[in-house]
Amino acid sequence: RIMCTFRSRTGRVLCGDYVRWLVPKGADNTGVVVSVMDRKNYIARGDKRGHGNAELLVSNVDHVLLVVAPLPSPNWRLVDRYLLACHTFGVNVTIVFHKCELPESAQFNDMLAEYTHAGYELIGTNTV
Repeated sequence: RIMCTFRSRTGRVLCGDYVRWLVPKGADNTGVVVSVMDRKNYIARGDKRGHGNAELLVSNVDHVLLVVAPLPSPNWRLVDRYLLACHTFGVNVTIVFHKCELPESAQFNDMLAEYTHAGYELIGTNTV
């Protein structure tokens, strides 16, 4: 395991970034990140202050598993926001409906049917 520091001109490093790094001569278990490789894609969110600058969150995302469960009750608005972000940035997404064996899950079948009708893949999982 090598702990790395960043050069000041490296720029912001995101979760998922591939980086070039080196171990300086004479260093022991320490390295320096010298550059960030080109990103295949990323997911960002809008600027909280409304200045129009997007905040990059993650990069090089292959697939998102969006997990919802009947308890606690899902925030469907937040689910829609995540789906929109994935769609906007060209990232594949699958909705995972966890705890689908619970009696409370029956009331969500209509809502989940809307997502599958919209073309999203849905996988059911349970704790049994």
